[in-house]
Amino acid sequence: MELLDMFIEDTEKELSEMQDALETANYMQLRHIIHKAAPLWGMIRINVPLNELEEMASLSSEKWCKELDARIKRLMGAVEQAVKKAKEFLIHSSSSTPLQ
Repeated sequence: MELLDMFIEDTEKELSEMQDALETANYMQLRHIIHKAAPLWGMIRINVPLNELEEMASLSSEKWCKELDARIKRLMGAVEQAVKKAKEFLIHSSSSTPLQ
């Protein structure tokens, strides 16, 4: 469960940083966060196609603009759902009685 705790903690931090970057239109910071997190998000199969994640992670700085805000918000929503599911899993697994 330690790995899942780390995922939740790291991802919540990344989501907070993404929100701050989105509010200030700091697209370079958004690109950096997505580039760093995309492999993990792809592995856990968030509700965003892998090719879209890879595209966002590799966009050049000139292509980042307000027009991407809707895609970024959708990505953030999908990541938030993954965190929510991870938390629910931890709660459920910690309340389960081990077999004896």
